Amino acid sequence: MNKFQRKLQRQIAFYIFVVLILSIIIFTLSLIYYANEENHRKLNKAEKDLSTFIYGVRNTYENTLYNMSETTNVKTYIQGDDSDRHKLQTKLYQMYYSLQNKAEVQSQLLLSDTKNNILFHTFPMIGVSKQFQAFHETINQKAIEKDDIVEGTITLSTGKNYYALTKRVYDQDNFIGYISLYLDEDDFSYQLFSQQYQGIVYDEFKNVIAVSDQNFVNSYLNRCITDYLKPSFELGNQQYVTQTMKLNNIYITAIVPSRTQGEFLFLGIILILFVGGILMLGSIKYARRLSKRMSYSVALLCEEMEEIKKGNLDHVIQINTDDEIETISEHINEMVTQIQKLSERNTELKYVSQLSELKQLEAQFNPHFLYNTLETIRYSILMQDGIASDMIIKFTKILRYSINNSYD
Repeated sequence: MNKFQRKLQRQIAFYIFVVLILSIIIFTLSLIYYANEENHRKLNKAEKDLSTFIYGVRNTYENTLYNMSETTNVKTYIQGDDSDRHKLQTKLYQMYYSLQNKAEVQSQLLLSDTKNNILFHTFPMIGVSKQFQAFHETINQKAIEKDDIVEGTITLSTGKNYYALTKRVYDQDNFIGYISLYLDEDDFSYQLFSQQYQGIVYDEFKNVIAVSDQNFVNSYLNRCITDYLKPSFELGNQQYVTQTMKLNNIYITAIVPSRTQGEFLFLGIILILFVGGILMLGSIKYARRLSKRMSYSVALLCEEMEEIKKGNLDHVIQINTDDEIETISEHINEMVTQIQKLSERNTELKYVSQLSELKQLEAQFNPHFLYNTLETIRYSILMQDGIASDMIIKFTKILRYSINNSYD
């Protein structure tokens, strides 16, 4: 494996790793988004179903109160004496049981006069305690102030919880008493939360009307535990999310088990490790194959260049890879051809230069200069031998210097 191939392999592996990391980040963010959206979707559905059911029950009983308050039997029973009430009691029970057979939530019927004296009720056991009497008077007072159907919650001494709806009764615009329906909280809760939903239904004072799990309620006060009304909470080892809406004076808190982000992340991490490991092994193998394929042309060019480096300028590079390396090899062939031509040209120039130097050397020996010098030496010999000898030596040095200087 050559350097280029190793470098290319590392680069490809790096880019694949970056893409993998970005994919993991996007996948993780998608899981978090999906977890939030899934919780939000379940809460919306639970809230819609619960509110629809409660609205239907409340609307049904409000209509029942209006209808019953207008019946002659109810008006006569409230205004009549004991004899009249004894005669009408059976009819009132028939009316009550007819209502119970049609109703989704069981309830108890109660009639009272303007002085809050209880005249008729269907409670199985009701000791008119001070607590009940106080509640009864309070809710009747609210009916006077509002002159419409009012509501409230009460826990009897038996431990039974009721959601009360009360309306004033009129006879020809004369106020004659009250009619109340007390919805059974246990039955209300059973009907409301019989499906997969959990939640709490309560009034403005956090008195519980219906609840799916008693763990959400302070049983002594029959009030919601505020910690379980928060957007999210943990009970046991289960995480829950909540969403609250208001329906008239009733608050509905839908509670659904939450698929936490941690759970999604845990599953996501396992999936990422598994898929990521496979992708990583595959990407390494792919990087090797890709780098080998991409570096093949470079490796082939390096092999061809080794021949040229050995001095074989006649070698022609032959690479048929149909890529940029093939184009480079063609340019190298052209460059080698130009080098050969330049080399041949330099050889010719060198020969011409040597020839020119010889001619220049020959030209330096001027015949006239040589004749004068030799003539001088001849006369010197005749006149004085020693001078002639010195002149010959100096002339020889001049010639030697001239020749050496011309070759340099």
